[in-house]
Amino acid sequence: MTVKEIGISPEKAAPARKKRVPKSLLLGLIVAFVAISCLLYLGSLLLTARTPANSVTAPAVTTTAQPAAVSPVPAQSEARQITTESSPCFAGQIKGDQVNRIYYLPGNTVYSLKKTNVQCFDSEAQAHAAFYRSAVRQ
Repeated sequence: MTVKEIGISPEKAAPARKKRVPKSLLLGLIVAFVAISCLLYLGSLLLTARTPANSVTAPAVTTTAQPAAVSPVPAQSEARQITTESSPCFAGQIKGDQVNRIYYLPGNTVYSLKKTNVQCFDSEAQAHAAFYRSAVRQ
């Protein structure tokens, strides 16, 4: 339909206006998008900084090690012993604190006290490979 068909003179008909979005709203949306993008980027940086780069490929060390026996029933001298001091690890194993990522050698003052949240290692190299550090106090 045209203006003439309706019966309104073209001079009296108002031109159709496009609705515009306020500039302040557009600016606010852009600022919010940039802020969220920056936060997501910084969060990803923090996550990668906390986890070691090769933590996925780190060797898995179990908390309960089974003795390697050649015969079905090893002799008493061949079997690894669990003592009250070394519990839950075998005698002579290194204890790693899973919360603080610190390992304790046998003979350390804290060694006999650590009973919970413990990971057992056969050598210091295993503890270092699992990203544990040595105890400062001996």
